[in-house]
Amino acid sequence: MRLFIKVSIVEFRLLLRSFVTLFFALIFPPMMVILFGSIYGNDPAQFFNNRGALDTMLPGYLSISICVIGLMNLPISIGQYRQRKILKRYKATPLSPWMILGGQLFGSLILLIISVFLVLVLAKVVFNYNMDGNIFLFVLTFILTTLSMFSIGFLVASLAKSEKSANLIANILYFPMIFLSGSTFPSEMFPEKMVIYTKFLPLTHGVELMKGVSFGMPISGFIPEILILAGFTIVCTVISVFTFTWE
Repeated sequence: MRLFIKVSIVEFRLLLRSFVTLFFALIFPPMMVILFGSIYGNDPAQFFNNRGALDTMLPGYLSISICVIGLMNLPISIGQYRQRKILKRYKATPLSPWMILGGQLFGSLILLIISVFLVLVLAKVVFNYNMDGNIFLFVLTFILTTLSMFSIGFLVASLAKSEKSANLIANILYFPMIFLSGSTFPSEMFPEKMVIYTKFLPLTHGVELMKGVSFGMPISGFIPEILILAGFTIVCTVISVFTFTWE
């Protein structure tokens, strides 16, 4: 366990060296809070069903942090390790490659927690963010959404044989996710026909689930979203385990 902690610390320090990761994980989501909070405020508005704009959009901003770390950084980092034969070299040492991957995952989760903390504190202090729902249920929905996105990230890492291909696939998945799922712009702004197509994106269901629970809606009303996210998590994890290669 002590060795795993040391590996996790090293991987976390490596994450901190990436300006792109730090910007989109720690700066971009708070920047979205400040930008849209300043534009719309957080007073109840009819457009947002008599709720505050920031109260409505915050779950989407949290999902941006999830995607940046789990869908972008994770597969690219693993692809980089594979391309540079780092994972292959670790197989010849007492240090298991799985421990490296676990340490990288743990470091990514630490960065995600920091990002979420910054967003929530900023939203509460500056714009008086209010959550009507149960905080425990919200945390569970956040974890489910995180597991779903991270499993997709691991699938990309398993299929991509190089850093370049991992970067390409991750970008193809990442940008439609954050712009069409309600993460960057609330789904209330989308045309009705566009909303139909956004349902094909797993992150859409994660954002809707977190948003509904934060509003205090009954969790029983989001069974389809839960099943879709759980299904993506299971399927992507199983496929990635059977297709993952060290070199």
